[in-house]
Amino acid sequence: MYDNVMNKFQFRGLDDPTTNLNGDYRGFAQNHRSMFTTLAEALIIEGDTTRAKEVLDYGIEVMPNESLPYDIASISFVQAYLNIGEEEKAVKMGMEIAEMFNDMASYHQKKMRYDYEFRKYLNGLQYLQSVFSQYGFKEEADRLKEMLNQQNTILAWAQENP
Repeated sequence: MYDNVMNKFQFRGLDDPTTNLNGDYRGFAQNHRSMFTTLAEALIIEGDTTRAKEVLDYGIEVMPNESLPYDIASISFVQAYLNIGEEEKAVKMGMEIAEMFNDMASYHQKKMRYDYEFRKYLNGLQYLQSVFSQYGFKEEADRLKEMLNQQNTILAWAQENP
């Protein structure tokens, strides 16, 4: 699988911020991100953290946030980076994802859209908070807990004042 992902598969245009990717294609890209983290986790289990890092870095290179915004699948990159000791990279990426999810949840709150998308962003924040807590990153976990509390406070107010 390593050779297929790293050498044979072509990720055309996913690294180009000017490419307009529709929702369907973004879904395919989410599967591609999952493919990278699945391979990286298999390599980690085998003890090959060098190639796992190569896979993760390549996944970010061919599908950067600038052209394909981070999604729920991106959180697995954070976990995998933590698993190989790339803490600085994991924290940076994780907090970028958290800020994006928090901003999107706030946008949905302002529009009073409490739909699947809104819940997806809250769930992403909860998942990230759990990851950082599990790996002992108290400051980041506390910041995410703050974000969640703020979102939940606004949500509770909106439900009480329709």
